Amino acid sequence: MTFAEKLKALRGRMSLRKLADELGVHYSYLSRLESGDLLSASEEFLDRLAAYFDLSEEEQCALYLAADKVPPEVFFLVQKDPERALVALRTAFADELEAHGREIARRLVAIGLSETAAATYVRILRAGCLHEEDLGDVPREALRELLLHRLIFYERQASGRAYFVLDPTTAFRTLWDEALWQAAVTEEELLKLPREEAAHLLEVRRRCRELPELVMPLYGYRRPLVSGQIRIAQDAEELALALAETIARAQKEVVALSRSPRLPQVAPIWEALCDRMAAGVTYRRICDLDEVVDHGLHIKRRDMEETGVQLRVLEAEVISRKFYLIDGRYGVIYWPDEIGDGFALAGQVVENTWLSRKYQREFEIAWDEAIPGELVVDILEEAASELLERAGRILGSEGREWLQMVVGWGIFARFPDLPDEECQRIEEEALTVGLVERREDAGGAPVPRYSLTMADIRRRHVARRMRAVAL
Repeated sequence: MTFAEKLKALRGRMSLRKLADELGVHYSYLSRLESGDLLSASEEFLDRLAAYFDLSEEEQCALYLAADKVPPEVFFLVQKDPERALVALRTAFADELEAHGREIARRLVAIGLSETAAATYVRILRAGCLHEEDLGDVPREALRELLLHRLIFYERQASGRAYFVLDPTTAFRTLWDEALWQAAVTEEELLKLPREEAAHLLEVRRRCRELPELVMPLYGYRRPLVSGQIRIAQDAEELALALAETIARAQKEVVALSRSPRLPQVAPIWEALCDRMAAGVTYRRICDLDEVVDHGLHIKRRDMEETGVQLRVLEAEVISRKFYLIDGRYGVIYWPDEIGDGFALAGQVVENTWLSRKYQREFEIAWDEAIPGELVVDILEEAASELLERAGRILGSEGREWLQMVVGWGIFARFPDLPDEECQRIEEEALTVGLVERREDAGGAPVPRYSLTMADIRRRHVARRMRAVAL
């Protein structure tokens, strides 16, 4: 409600002239206020108006805010008790908050969420944090739906789960990524789809771009951890969302040392990284050769040249730890696998400066030993040319195009122009003749079977460095 509307509501049937006389102000002064001129609304007049109508503290606060003035008690609270100030402001804007929440829920339903899930999202958003004992009549199906779409996440506390809204910028970009993934097209290829499907996806894209701006005013991000705290993530989904939410707070640098197996839920992590890199945050990553092959040469080159990822590659057997460090303060550390020398898709988020420094030193040593990602992709592209030539001879032009997509896009490859039966036939033939292979770390998807190893790439790297020294 605007200030003019509040003023009209307060005076009711009382004439403007009578109210002016009662308050000791000129008639034209009130007339300007009722026409929307807020510059004339002084704090002294607002106090006089509140006293005359005997307004409660909450009503007086709302009156000040409608006149674009900070209520004295709120100004005092902001300095002394910010949390109580926030409660006071929310109370004053209760009607506006309700309307805002309904609009968010309406748009969530428009992109495919159930009404119950949309209402639950708004409830968690407004609460900031909702513990499972406070869920009341919230259906567990609504929580599962929101978790499935990665719009919320939870952390395990001694008394149970506490639910939070995932950073809206990351969450809704991830939702759009998933919609594209399901449609098996890139954003540039949307208009190639049937008209109704393309129109639906374009509408989802528009909503996913609008929603972060709508949600952010109500979003209070979860500080990753307080000093010395440890947060446990017991499965891949928990770890992925905890990692994405922690990365979303990065201000300076994110570094990562990684080897297979990798988290299957990469979309929220990648969107958080892209958002921070766009804001000037540096991202340095060390991975093993399998990751480059599995993710595809086109994708890895794009990440380096267009997105700004500083990538280096190291022998898998040399990587004895797996972690992310954010701003030299937060560490996301994967647990060792109970069987073998690998890593589990679970771990912990730690706020510990000493531990972060220790891991940072390990990262810098590995960084110096690792091979630049650009060189690795160059060498693999040479090997891919031989592989594609062989595919053309054995599988024909259609098989060569299929393998070209696998080389460039790896496990993310999609083949919308090929019927499923034909795609399956080509894949089986390529497996039989040894052009591709299926690896458990790649989720069983076909990946190129190159003829070279990391040792071959290391020799090429050493030879290049020796030539550079000789020159």
